[in-house]
Amino acid sequence: MSRISRVLTVVSISVLSMLIAAAKPASTAVSVSAPAPAPSHAPHAGDIDLTGYTLTFEDNFDRLSVATRSPKGSATWLHIPPYGPASNYSASRWDSRALSVSGGVLSIKAYVDPAGTWRSGNLSSMDETGQGFAQRYGYFEVRARMPASGTGSWPAFWLLSSTSINNTSGKKFSEIDIFEWYGNTYTDNRAVIQEATHNWASGGTRSEGAQFYSPATPMPDGAKPWRRYHIYGCQIDPVHITWYIDGIQTNQIPTSDAADYMTGPYYMMLDYALGGGWPVDKVVDGSTFDINWVRVYALPASVGRSG
Repeated sequence: MSRISRVLTVVSISVLSMLIAAAKPASTAVSVSAPAPAPSHAPHAGDIDLTGYTLTFEDNFDRLSVATRSPKGSATWLHIPPYGPASNYSASRWDSRALSVSGGVLSIKAYVDPAGTWRSGNLSSMDETGQGFAQRYGYFEVRARMPASGTGSWPAFWLLSSTSINNTSGKKFSEIDIFEWYGNTYTDNRAVIQEATHNWASGGTRSEGAQFYSPATPMPDGAKPWRRYHIYGCQIDPVHITWYIDGIQTNQIPTSDAADYMTGPYYMMLDYALGGGWPVDKVVDGSTFDINWVRVYALPASVGRSG
């Protein structure tokens, strides 16, 4: 289920009372931003062949570079989704204290605070003013490990058109879920993950058009995604949108299915949300969604050309 639709489809939200208060701290905490990426990057074992691709974004999480308010300035990330009230899709409150970096790994923690409120973390590559990284076509990837946590855990790596931010003109926009993972698959010991797209109508009030939904995409070799790190990637080019896990193609659709909604370049979000239509009683307090790195590449000139 789309993270936006979790708020827009009110009847499906059993935890709405927990979603009203958005976490928006009164101060900004920004570390020194990581150096700009080199023009290219050596391939990683288990990845697609990146020969001819050009690196345009990279965060190896040698440090945490996150802002707690907009504009985010020189910080790499903003700690909340930037697109308004519909960003309160989690049964937890967004809290920058749920984010930590150690040994080149970003950990996003889900935990219960002393008042009994669930808290967890989000990162967005653009802020509420539209400042930050976004790219229309390219290859977007993350190396991550799902939390060892049951039903109600709901981490994701996903993309939204930049037109979803301050959308006063009421433009359509596109969402691509590189993955969403549901903790019930941990509870049931299943090696699957969800990949999807959502086309949002004018102003983002409802979804429409030819959308893609693969809620039980098999993990290659039956791998359990909470046991070790895997590379989750998506290539967007003028002809296809293609999903990969560890360099293996898992799904593909025509770009034409989303083209009318691709009204701006895509920005990235990483989060450890809770709920997703499930109760949170099996979420492990203190569990973490761990990310080794995030990278984005521009495509070679030869990729995605029809004819």
